[in-house]
Amino acid sequence: MSKNRTPREKEVIAKGLKQNKRMPLFVVAKTNRKVTSNNNRRNWRSGKLKMRTQTGTHSRKARRNTRAGKVLIRKSNKGK
Repeated sequence: MSKNRTPREKEVIAKGLKQNKRMPLFVVAKTNRKVTSNNNRRNWRSGKLKMRTQTGTHSRKARRNTRAGKVLIRKSNKGK
């Protein structure tokens, strides 16, 4: 990813950082260990954040050229 991030990308990354915390100990103590883990934990290597980028696979242009997961091939003017 580029170093120059858009404000939207920064918001998505910041939200991901906030959500990727462990369960607070007072919650574990208050629930008598019925709640011990955070199901939304994400590993930095295996679980990536889903964000739309301008040049990535989620770009507007890429979505426009795909239909049901198959890339549409436009006809070119062959043999002028």
